[in-house]
Amino acid sequence: MDFAEHRSREAGVKTPAEQTKNQLQMLLPRMNRGIPYEQIIMAIEKQYHVSEAQIIEAFGSMTTIIDYCRVICATENRTLQQVLEQTNFREETIDVNYVVVDAVTFADEAFKPSTDKMAEQFVNIRDILPEI
Repeated sequence: MDFAEHRSREAGVKTPAEQTKNQLQMLLPRMNRGIPYEQIIMAIEKQYHVSEAQIIEAFGSMTTIIDYCRVICATENRTLQQVLEQTNFREETIDVNYVVVDAVTFADEAFKPSTDKMAEQFVNIRDILPEI
């Protein structure tokens, strides 16, 4: 379980497996030109050597994290819907693959970027998010 999923569950946000399966049964055929759910699941099982339960669990984890983000974003200036629309507008996608990186990689105090590098990064972010 990764940090985001752990925080989601601590906050009491959890997507039940049955609800997740129902979502997948509606979503997968729509995304795959009407190919039946069972056929898509069998292809994924064969290609990635995972069970249907593992697929449902992975998708459930993702939806749990998204639901948790909805709760957290409710107190922010930008809504999750705005973020999703912005992502869609930029034609970005979500990939459920991830890489585990130890926190110590980011916690090393020996490295501190120069003021010029930080200013450059700020300009880059400002170009992406002009409201900053």
